[in-house]
Amino acid sequence: MAQRNYDTDLDSVQQEPLDARSSHLRRLILRAIENGGRRHIGPSLSLVEIVRVLYDEFVRHDPANPRWPGRDRFILSKGHGCLALYAVLAD
Repeated sequence: MAQRNYDTDLDSVQQEPLDARSSHLRRLILRAIENGGRRHIGPSLSLVEIVRVLYDEFVRHDPANPRWPGRDRFILSKGHGCLALYAVLAD
């Protein structure tokens, strides 16, 4: 099997600071875990940007009209990551 060499600059990506909104969403998750006694922190923190981008850019929804018939439905099957979804929805 031939070894593939992908040109990535992982070191520079890992040094980029989180933006303020991602930090805020992670604080919401940590607060919920602290107050609710839950212990599944990793799955929630790993989903923050994914759920955030989905709701910011792709999912059609109207928080003022949650029963809007034209809205998209988002199903998160990764149950231990639900706090990421809750944080984005609360925000």
